[in-house]
Amino acid sequence: MITKKKHLVFQTFTRRGAALLELILAISLFLGASALIMRSMRTAVSRVADSGQRLRAIDVAQSRLAEFSSGIVSIRDAQLGVEIESPWIVDVSVEPSSFENFSLVVVTVRVEQDQSSTESFAPVTVRQLIRSDRNQTEFVSGDREPEA
Repeated sequence: MITKKKHLVFQTFTRRGAALLELILAISLFLGASALIMRSMRTAVSRVADSGQRLRAIDVAQSRLAEFSSGIVSIRDAQLGVEIESPWIVDVSVEPSSFENFSLVVVTVRVEQDQSSTESFAPVTVRQLIRSDRNQTEFVSGDREPEA
């Protein structure tokens, strides 16, 4: 009789132990899946933020090119150097083109980097052919003075 009672108690502890083991396994699987999902969400959110910053940089570059195309800013003024439109650094250069009366304007936009920031942002470069007077282009490149 005693052995039957011991056997019954042992079976009860075995069932409880199996249920506890199953519970621990389920919790660990849930925590692992949660950690994986959270890491994926952080990566997705950072990529969306990087994409938004890249789109704003492209917009700054295209706006600058539109100023040259429309004549609001002359190509001569493009060679004045690097402009800082916080947080952007806009570098404009004019290169000769193989097409007559056109110049290749290259606008590079990058982010001001402070020493505390560990994030890196790849510069955005936009190139466009813009109609220009040949004399102005030569004046910009410094080869000769514009004719009067």
